[in-house]
Amino acid sequence: MGSLSEVGCTDVQTLLDEVNVAAASYKAGTSTESSRVKSLEAAKKLVAAFAFALPIRFADYAQTSTNFASRTAVDLGIFRLIAENGQQTATQLAKATNADKQLIVRILRALISIGFLHRALKVSLNLSSTSGLPYSTASPFLKLNGYKNPTDPSSTPWHYSARLDVCQADYVANNPRAMLWDWLALHPEHFNDFHSFLELLAGFSGGKDDVLLIDIAGGRGQDVGAFAARFPSVPGRLILQDLPYVIKDITKLDSRIEKMVYDFFTPQPVQGARIYYLKFILHDWPTTPALKILKNVTAAMKKGYSQLIIEEFVVPETKCPQLPTMWDLEMMSYISAMERTEAEWRELLGAAGLKVVNVWPSPGDGQSIIQAELA
Repeated sequence: MGSLSEVGCTDVQTLLDEVNVAAASYKAGTSTESSRVKSLEAAKKLVAAFAFALPIRFADYAQTSTNFASRTAVDLGIFRLIAENGQQTATQLAKATNADKQLIVRILRALISIGFLHRALKVSLNLSSTSGLPYSTASPFLKLNGYKNPTDPSSTPWHYSARLDVCQADYVANNPRAMLWDWLALHPEHFNDFHSFLELLAGFSGGKDDVLLIDIAGGRGQDVGAFAARFPSVPGRLILQDLPYVIKDITKLDSRIEKMVYDFFTPQPVQGARIYYLKFILHDWPTTPALKILKNVTAAMKKGYSQLIIEEFVVPETKCPQLPTMWDLEMMSYISAMERTEAEWRELLGAAGLKVVNVWPSPGDGQSIIQAELA
């Protein structure tokens, strides 16, 4: 993984100059096809420079999610309906295709993010390798299930595709109600793709024996470890919670951090902590199990003191970048889950007895920070 700074401003400026020269030639109409191709290639180089901060695999995921969204739209006749009838709302398209409206919204959002559709002109959302296999089978899965928005984490495009994959077929055949996480538990090497960083707030009023922060389902402690390194002298206990096989696999962790075996579908054993932290957890679950996770947290929180910090994508209602839409389709394909808009986050948290204190949106296309407390 690199960064734009590693590419260099000079390199970016050079690429910009190449795009401008090629585009000017194309606009002038001299050797039109040749200049068109030169403009396209120059633009690709410029895009690659700005995308340099992302893992190379992102391009593969982006392409497969684009293919999934496009194929589903073709299967549903969305492009034909828009071409024949002009601007359409998600409600109109859902009615015309007999598909779930929320599924239509998610597909349209992805298509808009890559420029296949233009919200202002064409459509209104009217909102009130094996890694690629679930995408390649997602459209047939949706068709087989009547284009309903997936909500059952044990019946997903991943389950459908796993029966076609030699590595996973035996496991799914013997465990038909298993979820992706169950399979990953037996293949922990695949967990290397998860988790990254942490920034949190202050306001702790306890002593060294009181709990400052609980990183719930925090993996091998990357985030709470980063917190401990950034604030080495802050008082209070730091706790890392996760399932037994994850905790057992931890080989290196700051000595200040306590390891605790915990399943977030069971009551939270640590009461009255200042901060309960969930990163990239709730997007793994549809509404019903997500509510159960949240209610286990809220039951342990102290009103007026405990804070829940959620680090997740907050999907923009309009002008959504490609990255959150890609992840949304990935969540749909693997585990019948979803990325959420701010309105959807507020609705989910409200149903769990929480009120949103603040939302710090991502400055780019990454995850945002949501702060919530007991209502």
